[in-house]
Amino acid sequence: MVFKKSKQKTEKKKASGDARFYDPPNTLRQRVGTGGIAARIIESAEEYINANPVDLTPLAEEIIKRLRVATLKAKEQGAAGKEFVQIIIYPIMELKATGAMFNYHLLTDVASVMLDFLEDITELNDDALEIVDVHQRTLEAIVKNRLKGSGGREGAALAQELYDACQRYRKKYRMLVEV
Repeated sequence: MVFKKSKQKTEKKKASGDARFYDPPNTLRQRVGTGGIAARIIESAEEYINANPVDLTPLAEEIIKRLRVATLKAKEQGAAGKEFVQIIIYPIMELKATGAMFNYHLLTDVASVMLDFLEDITELNDDALEIVDVHQRTLEAIVKNRLKGSGGREGAALAQELYDACQRYRKKYRMLVEV
């Protein structure tokens, strides 16, 4: 690729007069222009997301199935190390990412609580696996019942209770939680 010298070369002199500064051309800005995204386009995108015709249920059920398999494998192995934590984290990240896109904000919130919990612990003991199991059953209920939106006060209370359970675990097992 050959770079063309800019005809818009600007030269600035420092107060001492010894140094010259050249502003290189911003070729990307020249191609796409300046300014933000038009409000009309943002509104249109938000309307599409809110009225998204795609059903998340089959995809979410498949992700939860992978989560269930990973959790069962960890239970069979006893107190599993960080490698099993990582295996369980991946489907949770998928649920967290896709939930909001399909207007399943409660799903995203619960997955976020679970993800934060799993990222903090160093191994899966029986109590950690119990918390993962409760989170998993909660995610399954949200998907099965197609609970879109935030879930209102009940959804907030549910997410808060799951968060509180994670906090109690952190307090009880400080040595198993990464600092």
